[in-house]
Amino acid sequence: MNSLLNAAAVLLLSITAVVTGCTPALIRGAPVAEPRSVKLTSPDSSNSAPYTSFVPSSAERGVLLHGAQLADLAYLDVDSALGAFRTLGYDAAYFASRDLLREHYPRVFVLGEANQSRVTLVFVGTETWFDWLQNVKITRYVDVPGNGTFYVPPGHGGFRRGQLNLIADGFYSRILPDLLKEWGFPETGPISVRLVGHSLGAALAILAAPIVEGVRFENEVGSTVPAIPNLQAKTSRFRVSNIILFAAPYALSTEPLRQFPREKFDPYQAYKEAYGDLILSVVRDDDPVPRLGNPSASFRYRHVGKHYRITRDDVLLYEETSWQVKEPHGIKSYIRGLQVK
Repeated sequence: MNSLLNAAAVLLLSITAVVTGCTPALIRGAPVAEPRSVKLTSPDSSNSAPYTSFVPSSAERGVLLHGAQLADLAYLDVDSALGAFRTLGYDAAYFASRDLLREHYPRVFVLGEANQSRVTLVFVGTETWFDWLQNVKITRYVDVPGNGTFYVPPGHGGFRRGQLNLIADGFYSRILPDLLKEWGFPETGPISVRLVGHSLGAALAILAAPIVEGVRFENEVGSTVPAIPNLQAKTSRFRVSNIILFAAPYALSTEPLRQFPREKFDPYQAYKEAYGDLILSVVRDDDPVPRLGNPSASFRYRHVGKHYRITRDDVLLYEETSWQVKEPHGIKSYIRGLQVK
């Protein structure tokens, strides 16, 4: 059924699309005063029972709400969004990558706080026909490792394509560092990075984490064979502090890389260990997007991170989960959930 829906969506998009000429775009905003910030209070670590829910603190709610407001402003036209971000106290710039079909994909706002050595990347969600085309490209893709190339986690082909476009345009290696230099960021020392996104933007934020930190494929010493990726081997001074997601679709695959058997390198588990505690993922119970796609299919996608639920009655809950349920649509998974623990 999913394949038929995907094919129909692609056909519809191909009929209605009008391809226009585009080039990578970088639009800067003027420096402004220091913004207000809210410090995150972690959930009660003593409450470790799986699938236990409790109400988040006001500080947590404040962090999530601010992230949601940033994601919302990213949907405004560029000039209005830049103005709104500056009003909140950020230095602000906008970058739009150019795809091979000459469409701008993806699009990201860069928000700077030089006095705190912190930058926020807000990835724009679905707006154009080309964004919709990327959404339905659910086939799993992985890289062919090359010495020195960025490590992009295996997963959803359309979302990975967005990150590969940003890499090809030099966004992480050249444009972002140049922007922060213009804004007066310290030239040495670590820079904290917060990644924010809604829907398509959330998927892009998930995949961005190891790229931002400069995780790369490196050959074995004295060999032309790539070594197993090490997500702790960071080659940039950017350090991800939080990944704040809203309505994140499936982006990460649980399947191993072809070059490395799972017992040697499990890409999903490696990502989870490196970034799982940094991800704050907010999902409404009545939002179907985070559930689209079949986790039991051959590409096997899975969510990751701390899970915040908004119930159908608009109650926010934090829910402890390890995201380890396999084939959640299967009836046996329902039986396991109903059995007395």
